[in-house]
Amino acid sequence: MADHLPRLVDCARDAAAAGHGGKAAVYARYCREFGWLKPDGAPNMQRLHTALKRAELRERRARRSDAGAHALPLFEAEEIVRWQRENARGKEGCKAMVALADAVATLRSNGHIRAEFLDKATGELRPLSISAIRAAIKVFGLDDKTLSTPAPAIRMRVLHANHVWQVDASLCVLYYLPADGGLQVMRQEVFNDNKPKHIARIENERVWRYLVVDVASGCIYVEYVFGGESGANLTQVFINAMQYRRNEFWGKPKRVYCDAGAAMTGAVFKGLCQRLDIDLQWHLPGNARATGAVEKPQDIVERKFESMLASRPVFNLADLNAAAERWRVRFNATATHGRHGQTRLSAWMTHVAGHLVEPPSVEACRNAAHAKPVERRITQHLTVDFENKAWDASGLPGVYRNLKVRVVKNPWSDDSIRIVQEAADGKVSYFECPLKVEDDLGYWQDSPVMGEEYKRHAMTPPEIARAKLAARSAAEQAEAAASGGPHRPKAMPFGGKVDPFKPLAETFMPEMLPRCADAVYPLKAPAVHIMLTVPEAVRGIKERLGEAAPADLYRQIAEAFPAGHVPQAWAECWGCAPAATGTHDGAPHPHPGPPLEGDRGLRRVN
Repeated sequence: MADHLPRLVDCARDAAAAGHGGKAAVYARYCREFGWLKPDGAPNMQRLHTALKRAELRERRARRSDAGAHALPLFEAEEIVRWQRENARGKEGCKAMVALADAVATLRSNGHIRAEFLDKATGELRPLSISAIRAAIKVFGLDDKTLSTPAPAIRMRVLHANHVWQVDASLCVLYYLPADGGLQVMRQEVFNDNKPKHIARIENERVWRYLVVDVASGCIYVEYVFGGESGANLTQVFINAMQYRRNEFWGKPKRVYCDAGAAMTGAVFKGLCQRLDIDLQWHLPGNARATGAVEKPQDIVERKFESMLASRPVFNLADLNAAAERWRVRFNATATHGRHGQTRLSAWMTHVAGHLVEPPSVEACRNAAHAKPVERRITQHLTVDFENKAWDASGLPGVYRNLKVRVVKNPWSDDSIRIVQEAADGKVSYFECPLKVEDDLGYWQDSPVMGEEYKRHAMTPPEIARAKLAARSAAEQAEAAASGGPHRPKAMPFGGKVDPFKPLAETFMPEMLPRCADAVYPLKAPAVHIMLTVPEAVRGIKERLGEAAPADLYRQIAEAFPAGHVPQAWAECWGCAPAATGTHDGAPHPHPGPPLEGDRGLRRVN
C-alpha cells in the first residue's frame, strides 16, 4: 500500500471533487490503475475502500440529522427493562428469561406501555419496531451491558505492615485427602454437580485452605485444615499466623478485615480479637472485591502451589502443610509484588518497624478465645472480686458501688484484668484493673495509714447527681428566703410552687349513665337469738303488763322452758292479743307450751 499511497491521496481528492453520483466511476478507474480486479474483471471496490481506510483517506459518512432521536419515552423504556430484570434469574437479573419482543408485547397488551410514534406522512399512531425500542433503550443507558457495569471502587490504603490483615477460607476444589491413601485429584468426570453422592462420600476428606495476608506487604500465610469453615479452624490458623516464624511475617495485627461468614462473626473468633485488642471488621455481603488482597492470593496459591501436588505424594495433612510452608517461605522471599515493586518479605521487614507486637503464646491465645466474660459487681471499696483476688476499678469512668461489669482475663499480663465495655455503636473497649497487692497482715499496700493520711475516692455519678439536686434545692430555698417566703430546712418542695393536687382537678372525668343491676343478691341476715333466764323473763313481762300479769306467771314460764333459757322475742310477745289472721305483726302468737325445738342447744347472749 505504501507504493500506492500518493495515488490513493489523488483518488480520495478526485472522489471528493466528483460529488454525489460520480464517485463510483472514480473508484473504478483507480482500481484498474492499481490492478485490483475481481476474477471476472470487475473493479475490486472493497480492496480500494480498505486501502483508503487504512491510509485514513476515506471520507467519513455524514451523521444523520435525526441520529440519537427516538420516540420511546424514558418511563416506558424503564418499565420494559424492569419487567425483563424482575423476571430474570441470578444475581441482579444477569440471566435474562424474557426476550425484548415478548416483554414489549406483554406490557402493550396490558396497557402498561404504548411504545408508538406519530407517522407524519399519514398522521396515524404506529407501534415502534423492536429495533427502534432496542436502540432507544441503549440511548437511555438501560441495556444489559451498561446495567451490568460494576460500581466504581475506592482504592483503600493501609499505613504500615501489620496494620491490616485479611483472612479468607476456601474449599480446595482440586484435591481431597482420604485417610487410607495419599492426596487424590477430584476428576471432573466423577465429582461434579450432577453427581452429588460422589461429593457427599468424600465430604469429610476434603481439605479447606485458609489464607492470612498482610495487606501492606502482601505476605501470605497458608494452612490447610479438615472440617470446613468453623470458628475453631479459623482461630487455630489465625493464632498460628501470629506466632513467630523464622523468615516469615508474624506479630499481632491492629485490624482484621474479612467477609461476614459464620466463622468470622462467631463468638470464638470475635472473642479472641476483642481480648487481643484487634479491631475486627467485615465487609458487606456480595462485595468480595473489598477483600481483594486475600482473594487474589487464593488464586496464586491454587495455581502456583496446588498445581505441583499432582506430581508429589502427600499422605496426610501434616505433609500437606509442611509442603505449603516451604512454598510460602520461598514465595514471600522471592516473588515481587506489583504494587510496591519489592518482595513481600522485604516490604514487611521495612515497614513493620515500630509496629511489631509480640502475641501471647498459643495456649494463652486459645484461653483468651474460649474464655467468656463473667459478670461482677463493684464493691464498696470500688474493687472487683475475680478469681479470689481484688482488682482496683476506681479509675473506671462512671464507676460507682454495686455497678455491674463484665470481667475477662488480661492475655498480656497476670497483674491486671480487663473490664469489657461496649459502646452504643457496638464498639468494644477494655479497661485494665490492676491487682490490689496485700502485705503480710492482709492489708492493701496502697491503702492510707490510719491516723497519718487521708484519702477518698473521686465523686461517683450518684454522688454528683445528689450534689446537683441538693444545690438546686438550696438555690430555691435561698430564692424563697429572699422573696420573704419560708426559709426552713424542711420547707415545701419547689418552694410550694407545685400543687400536687392540680392534676386531680384538671382530670376530665366522663359522666357515666346509671345501669340497672342484672340481679339482686338475696342477702339474709343471720338469726340472732337472745336468751333470758326465767326470772329475767318474768320480771320483763310484769314490767310490761303490770296488774294484768297472772299470779302463776313464773310457773307457766318454768314449765314452758324447763331448761331455763327463754327467748327474748318470745317473752316480749307474751300476753299480746293475736291478730285476726292468727299472727301478731306477721309473727306467730306466742303462748305457753312445750319448749322450743333446739332449746337445749341455745346459747345465752346478754
